Amino acid sequence: MNDCVTLILAETGKDGEGYAKLKILKETDIFAETGDPKRAQRDSAMRQGYTATLKVKVNLVEYNDENYLRNNNKMYEIKEAYKLDENYKELTCSDMRCKRGEAGL
Repeated sequence: MNDCVTLILAETGKDGEGYAKLKILKETDIFAETGDPKRAQRDSAMRQGYTATLKVKVNLVEYNDENYLRNNNKMYEIKEAYKLDENYKELTCSDMRCKRGEAGL
């Protein structure tokens, strides 16, 4: 686990003008292993209506159902989380299409 990512727990809402906005509740920096999704993951994601762009392996005890992730200053939405074994989870993430008003993202 040589990569550093930030797990983010956030609520989505709208600003006064109706644009999407995230309210960040908690951020946690952790070590992880990042990589490209496998073909089966990309195919499954497409069937579910999103594009899988990043997979992240994290320690099970460090993941607490966060819904966003920052890696290399890029935001991702965590779409799925799979338990790999008793120690690790694998997160399937999708690029987050940022809109104005997202408070420092």
